[in-house]
Amino acid sequence: VLAKPPTVGVVAANAPVPVSSAGTLGSVVAPPDEAVVEKSPPPDEGWVEAQSPVLLGDVCLTIDRVTVGKLILRNRITNEASQISKDELLSISLTIQNTSQNRKIDYRSWGQDVPFADNCELSDNFGNRYRSTHFTPLSVPEGSVVSGSLYPGKQVSDVIAFERPIPTAEQLFLELPGSNVGQSGAVFRIKIPVSMIGQGTPAPT
Repeated sequence: VLAKPPTVGVVAANAPVPVSSAGTLGSVVAPPDEAVVEKSPPPDEGWVEAQSPVLLGDVCLTIDRVTVGKLILRNRITNEASQISKDELLSISLTIQNTSQNRKIDYRSWGQDVPFADNCELSDNFGNRYRSTHFTPLSVPEGSVVSGSLYPGKQVSDVIAFERPIPTAEQLFLELPGSNVGQSGAVFRIKIPVSMIGQGTPAPT
């Protein structure tokens, strides 16, 4: 149980999902003889625009950059560029800051494939879901980390990757479990407009 109401952009994992006035999730009532294109509407509440920081307890999360392209992978031991991702991917660069004055926070990257752990999720305004992308234990996207200890006032930068969204997507909805920053039972909910997506830096040949 959280000690205080959820911050804007953060919801409890078991929060009820809003339904339409007719009581059917995402239902659309159309006037007679009008054609309707089925489309899953985005959630109305609880999401923060990616251009704004999101607070969860003592943790402040900021989306720094969103790009589509092939990723440069680095060797985790030598930190040298080792290869390039086979496919073009959506990469999200973010910063996690500990705003507490007297609490250390253990951060575990959302980009790690951990069995039985809560997973990050990415979807679009059509209801498509995109799988997070994981690499070999030794090869990680440039700019990513595995974990880190955030002392008061300190921050860490990370990169997480997903399948590339479809060309007609208009909004992306990113959900990051709070358990990765010591806030079990809560979720960062971030809305990313497709207009924010840039092209990735060309990988060296």
